[in-house]
Amino acid sequence: MKSRIIVSGLGLLLASACGAAPSSSSDSLEGAEVASSEQACSSVNVFTTTLTNGDQADVYHPTYGHADDYPTIAFLQGALTDKSFYSGFARELAGEGYVVVVANHFQVLGPPGTPPQLFTSELVVNAVLASMTAADANPASPLYQIVDTNNLGVSGHSFGGVAALYSVQGTCTPPFCFGPFYARPPQLHAAAVYGTNTVNQAGVLLDLNTSAAPVALLQGSVDGNATPARAALTFGILETPKALITLDGLNHWGIADQQNPPGTQPDLSPQTRAQEWGISKTAKYAGVVFDAYLKGDNGALKKLRKEKSEHGVDIDFVEN
Repeated sequence: MKSRIIVSGLGLLLASACGAAPSSSSDSLEGAEVASSEQACSSVNVFTTTLTNGDQADVYHPTYGHADDYPTIAFLQGALTDKSFYSGFARELAGEGYVVVVANHFQVLGPPGTPPQLFTSELVVNAVLASMTAADANPASPLYQIVDTNNLGVSGHSFGGVAALYSVQGTCTPPFCFGPFYARPPQLHAAAVYGTNTVNQAGVLLDLNTSAAPVALLQGSVDGNATPARAALTFGILETPKALITLDGLNHWGIADQQNPPGTQPDLSPQTRAQEWGISKTAKYAGVVFDAYLKGDNGALKKLRKEKSEHGVDIDFVEN
């Protein structure tokens, strides 16, 4: 593991806001939450680096804190979706006290001669952990001695969310991984994924073993690509602890910086919430899950238990 990979192409940027500029809203509380999240994200920096596997990745991290403060979150992109479309989500989550790594990973999934395309892999999880561990030990890195290298979370969207679930199971499973090279890191302690289920293209529900780490499915209530019904089926067979967090009015692209990014599969189901609301809530509740299981925050567990409820968010949480 070479620490030089962390500082190659270092370009430090100050993020002034997490997502798109807020639109006007009749809901003053909703507008206040967006403003609050933007203030948190003003203390987040982002730089681009090369991971140990050669992937280009954007790394979002807080600019405040103490030694070993920040667990790492490996975010696995949706199919054909560039890492830049998750910048709002990543900045917001980083503002909650995490090092969030969003990589562009290319694979060939078509017939011979098909060029590599943006399809992530379970193997990205290993590369993220190795790279952030090296950064934490590198005096030249902005992450020097601030990363909690003992606690790793995995997040993802759609195809990337399924890859994240297989990374918890610990098996190298095509098309999310090729070859017997993936090993689940012992530091992997939680997963929170959006627009994700394990119903395959033939309509068969695949039963993954997720007993190694708690899993939360974040689900848009009007997702037309990865439907709420399929998320409910998947939730039913996950091992505990587990959560199904349904966000009102979000479709498949509620987590992204814009609806239906170019080159991706569009969701024809209209979203009834503002895009910045989706970015804020998906990051907030992913953060709640990671706070509970990576930071041992009992207050976060209370939120999952619905001891503190929120309009527009429905939580089904099973501890054991």
